[in-house]
Amino acid sequence: MITVKTKELGKPSDLVKNIKSIATNELAKAIAKQLSERLKNVKCNNHPSSNPIIIIRADDNGKCTVLKENFCCTEFKNSIDITV
Repeated sequence: MITVKTKELGKPSDLVKNIKSIATNELAKAIAKQLSERLKNVKCNNHPSSNPIIIIRADDNGKCTVLKENFCCTEFKNSIDITV
C-alpha cells in the first residue's frame, strides 16, 4: 500500500501570504486525499510488502509538488504517474 502524506507551509505573519499558504495547504490536502483513494490498493507485483510514500508538498508559489520516497524499485516508482 502506498502512503500519501502532505508537507504543508507554515503560517507567515503577513496576512496576504498567510491566506495564500492556507489555500495552498488545502490544495495539498485535497490532492493527497484523492491520491490516497486512488492508490489505496496499489502494490508492487515484485515487492508487495514494500511501503512506498508519496509526499504532496505545498510551496511558496501556491503550487504543489510530488515527491516519491521509499519505493522498492524504479520500475514501480515510474509506474505511478502523478501530475498536479
